[in-house]
Amino acid sequence: MADKVTFEGKRELRWLQLGPCLVTYMEADTPFQDKLWDQWLEAVAQPTTGYLMICAWGPTAPSNQQWRRANKQMREQQLTVAVVTEARHNAALAKAASWLGTNIKSFRWGELHSACEFVGFDRAERIGARTKIIALRDRFGSVTTDETSASSYTHGSASGGSSTDSISNSGAIVRETNDEIQSRLAEVQARLRERSAFRRAGYTSDS
Repeated sequence: MADKVTFEGKRELRWLQLGPCLVTYMEADTPFQDKLWDQWLEAVAQPTTGYLMICAWGPTAPSNQQWRRANKQMREQQLTVAVVTEARHNAALAKAASWLGTNIKSFRWGELHSACEFVGFDRAERIGARTKIIALRDRFGSVTTDETSASSYTHGSASGGSSTDSISNSGAIVRETNDEIQSRLAEVQARLRERSAFRRAGYTSDS
């Protein structure tokens, strides 16, 4: 059984600071109250946070607005972010965030060592960091018989709601992200056309 680690937040969204890395665990299929989400973002915004690790077992369920705010903050702080999960839903959210410029990469639990390396833990720190991360994950009961490896997602006793709702929510976030990307591309293309027209006009007047 994992050691009982001390954390901030609540059971459904809990975090602890490991050096410059804020390690977060989100319970699957559980909505997050805005007040709790705000508290987490305040922790992310602390000057001591240079890296962020977001861990989950199954599909998480932040609202579109919550994830948009988190993604914006991660970009503005230029954080290096690792997502550790067994759920494709969460990996899709990470991929959508990367499309918008966030330095974020997803890992499976069997790749926790690599995730620790990605967020700045040096070789000597990784074993201790992994132990605390797993303890945070299993704080209310082990989610798997193997502490780092997994082949599929299963609901833990702490989970509630429906994974279908979470996946539907992630699809909406990805679609919104794609719309935002397309909008930004259109703006860039419009500026390029304006510059091209200006240069042609300048060339014509000079000639």
